[in-house]
Amino acid sequence: MQGRRNRSIEKRQEQELRVLVRGLCGFSGKQLQAVSHLLSSDHIKQIKIAMDIPPTNQGRRRQEGLVAKLLRAELDEAALDKLIAAVGAAQRNNLPFTDTDVEQQLQLWMEGLLDGDQEVVDEVYGLLQAKGQDWQQLRILVRQLQQAQQQQQQQQQQISSSSSSAGDSSSDEAAAGEVQQVAVQDPEVQQLMQELAGKQQSRAARGPGKSPSAVARRSIRNMLKPLAVELHKAE
Repeated sequence: MQGRRNRSIEKRQEQELRVLVRGLCGFSGKQLQAVSHLLSSDHIKQIKIAMDIPPTNQGRRRQEGLVAKLLRAELDEAALDKLIAAVGAAQRNNLPFTDTDVEQQLQLWMEGLLDGDQEVVDEVYGLLQAKGQDWQQLRILVRQLQQAQQQQQQQQQQISSSSSSAGDSSSDEAAAGEVQQVAVQDPEVQQLMQELAGKQQSRAARGPGKSPSAVARRSIRNMLKPLAVELHKAE
C-alpha cells in the first residue's frame, strides 16, 4: 500500500513537472529572461530548442521530457516553486515573473542606502566593485534621491504651514475677492485669463514629467537589480 501511495505521488509530481515545462516552452523571450536566474544556461538552451519545434511534432514532446528530467535532477523545490508561480502568472495575465526574493533584496538595499546604513553601503559598493562597475555613479544617484526627498518634505511642510495660516486671513480674502470680481469683468483681464487657461491645458495634454526622485529611484534600481538577481541565482 505504501508503495502505491509513493508511486501516485511520483506520478502527480511528474505531471506537474510536464505542465511546468510546457508552460516554460510557451514563454516569450521576455518572460524566459525574467526567470533565467532560476535556470542554468543549459536549461535555457534546451528550453529554446523545444520552443523551435512545432507543438504537434513528437520531437517537441521528447525535448520537453529532456527538459523535465534536467529540472527534476538539478533544481531544488524552492526554484521549482518559483518557476511554477511564473508559469501561473504568465497564463493568468501574460506578464513576466517577478521574483519576490529579488524584490525584497532591492527594497532592503534601497532603504539601507538612503538611510546611510554602513553595512548595506559596504555590501552594495563591494558587489559593484567586484563586477568592475562604477560605484561612484550609484553614490551620486543616491545623493540625488536623498536631496529630492528632502525637497518634497520641505514642500509638504510649507503647504501645511500655508493651510494653517489660511484661516487667519479669511476676512482679508473676502474683501480681496470683491475687488477681483470687479477686475475680472474687464475685457482685457478676461482675454488674459483665457490665454493662461489655454497654456495650462496644453501643459496638461503633454502630461506631467517624471519627478527627479522617480528618475533617480529608477536609475538606482536598474543598477542594483542585476546584483540582486545574481545574488539569488540558482546554483
